[in-house]
Amino acid sequence: MAVTYQTSFDTVAGNISFENEALFLKGEDGYKLVWDDSMIFPNLTSTDKVRVSTTQAVRGEILDRNGRVLAGKGIASSVGIVPGKLENREEAIAQIAELLETTPEAIEKKLSAQWVNELFPVK
Repeated sequence: MAVTYQTSFDTVAGNISFENEALFLKGEDGYKLVWDDSMIFPNLTSTDKVRVSTTQAVRGEILDRNGRVLAGKGIASSVGIVPGKLENREEAIAQIAELLETTPEAIEKKLSAQWVNELFPVK
């Protein structure tokens, strides 16, 4: 006797779904399954192995038409300053400039922009 069955499961490679058939033979003590490795996956044989391996992708680069890197490997940082909560302004800006490897003047220029609000962070 043949029994058709549907198999479906999710994997890291996506959903796998297939229809297959199992064969049962009637014996003195009931029905017995006639095992075949292809019942696990179609076309699977006894010498095949099923495994999942993942490979960490390496980030590529996006270049402009002149070959300059627009996006690539590196570290990106974001710093926000709430001008209204800045204590010891000159000293704080000097320390921030040193950490960011920039000048206090560059930070002051950003803080003096027209859109800067004393209560919201400036990035």
